Amino acid sequence: MQDKYTTFKRKRTVRQVAFLVAVAIAAVIIGTVHAGNLRAAAEARTITAWILCQPNDYVNARQNPGTRSECVGRLECGDAFEISDRTKNGFFFSPDFPCEYGEAWVYSGFIVLEKPENADGKMYTISANGRVACRKWIEGPRRCWVIDGSEVRVYSYTRTWAVTNKGFIQTQYIEGLGD
Repeated sequence: MQDKYTTFKRKRTVRQVAFLVAVAIAAVIIGTVHAGNLRAAAEARTITAWILCQPNDYVNARQNPGTRSECVGRLECGDAFEISDRTKNGFFFSPDFPCEYGEAWVYSGFIVLEKPENADGKMYTISANGRVACRKWIEGPRRCWVIDGSEVRVYSYTRTWAVTNKGFIQTQYIEGLGD
């Protein structure tokens, strides 16, 4: 009887360890690459970040990390501000935000770590093997598909993302951008 119990206990422990490893791997895979890159760059200090969004649009800064939290300020496209390595629910903490509270949370889907370049709404051609996803925000849900050879109007961009009239598109698929 003791032998069967020991075997059962050992198998249960192996299953628990396997489950924990699977959960850890899933967390790594599911974790947003973009937010991970921002978090790594911030590493327990504040760094300058910029807002990348559609022209004449803005991003809300919130009292707490969530879309239902009170708006305590807003950032216009291209605005620079400080973020720390503190993150929660896809939001980055800004410890020295110019608002009544002196701090705020900003959604990572609109944050970049380099100053965006202005493209003045110039037209560019998509160069891809098939189609390219345009997104609602950086690494966000797909908004539409843009096929190879189509033209898009580009408003601003960084090395990796461009804000277009279709949505956010990775710059690697926009021919001649940044040349």
